[in-house]
Amino acid sequence: MITMELIDVLRRRRMVRDFAELPLGDDQLAALADAGVRAPSAGYAQGVSLLTLTGGRVSRFWAATAGDHASVWLTGMRRAPALIMVWTSEDSYRRRYAEPDKGRDPGADWPVPWWWVDAGAVIENILLRAVDLGLGAGLFGLPAGAEQAVRAEFGVPADQQAVAAIAIGHRAAGERPRGSATRRDRRPDAVHVDRW
Repeated sequence: MITMELIDVLRRRRMVRDFAELPLGDDQLAALADAGVRAPSAGYAQGVSLLTLTGGRVSRFWAATAGDHASVWLTGMRRAPALIMVWTSEDSYRRRYAEPDKGRDPGADWPVPWWWVDAGAVIENILLRAVDLGLGAGLFGLPAGAEQAVRAEFGVPADQQAVAAIAIGHRAAGERPRGSATRRDRRPDAVHVDRW
């Protein structure tokens, strides 16, 4: 198993959009899912769930979300041997925070929707673990209107909201990270010390 120092993993993490047609091992998928569920969970609500797709189910996902649409991006992404869909349940958080140790009104407004924050932490853990395992990963959102099709195709419960999908696999031989034409340095203005 490949292991790296955390700072090296952070520096190497890039989105992959073109995959080699090589299979993944069950142990690799299990390691990615395990990394995801180890992310922080507000109030220990644990309202984020993963749906891992492999084999023919990956093709069914693309049929439900993209149909016959073709593009360079889709061609490369469709070669990924696995997808991990991240889902969240607002209801799980509202129920958890209505319990006696939290005592929150379940109908109250939330200044921060922690179900989305926690889902982001799950995603980052999976992306970092992919790098640690020597794999490529590409994060993407579902196309508008595709959530219901995915929900129906894979039996996703009604209380779950799609957050994102992560294509997982081995980076294609010629795949190079593509950045934005407007890419800038690592934002030295993003960190403020003692005062804004």
